[in-house]
Amino acid sequence: MSLCIIGAGDFGSLLFRQLRARVEVVGFLDDTKSGTFEGVPILGGLGDLDRLHREGAFEEIVVAIGYHHLDFRATLYARASASGIPLRSFVHPTAYVAPDARLGAGVIVLAGCTVDSRAALGDGVVLQVGSTVAHDTMLGAQCFLGPGVCLAGYVSVGEQSFLGIGTVVIDHVTLGPRTHTGGGTVVTRSGSGHQLLVGAPARVVRQLDAAGDA
Repeated sequence: MSLCIIGAGDFGSLLFRQLRARVEVVGFLDDTKSGTFEGVPILGGLGDLDRLHREGAFEEIVVAIGYHHLDFRATLYARASASGIPLRSFVHPTAYVAPDARLGAGVIVLAGCTVDSRAALGDGVVLQVGSTVAHDTMLGAQCFLGPGVCLAGYVSVGEQSFLGIGTVVIDHVTLGPRTHTGGGTVVTRSGSGHQLLVGAPARVVRQLDAAGDA
């Protein structure tokens, strides 16, 4: 399958280096760059996505838009689904995903991660290096976990949440949509979402608007 990466930035570079040995990466789409990136062409902007796919320029895509733009990621996933463009998932060979775990479309699981029994990852979830999702834990669509995040069993995290590096969430905690945490946060109580949490134990320092911004 030929693959196009959406986003020619740091995350796009990381995914290109992970995927190029496994699939033919034919290029990138990016609204702010032209020419080449990582030695392959930038095929156009996001407005060209549907046309290029119809013309056979690539067969599937991977979305390399980072945690600062979770709402935009969701929009791209909806657009690809409506246009019938396959979204590629990627699980690094050093990651462990239990046979009975459920992964949605376009999920990215990077090196050293664990996704344990009966865990469920919604569409577009990203697990950065060394993250752990314990048994029976659920992540909503477009959740983004930073490096070394650890979610205990029976945790639920709402869609478009970002958990910063080293965040720990204890068992049976439910976090609503668009929850953000600072690095090293230890979450011991459930929250309604649209909140920025920091500290150990976590405290709410800011309410977030509907787009997840302060």
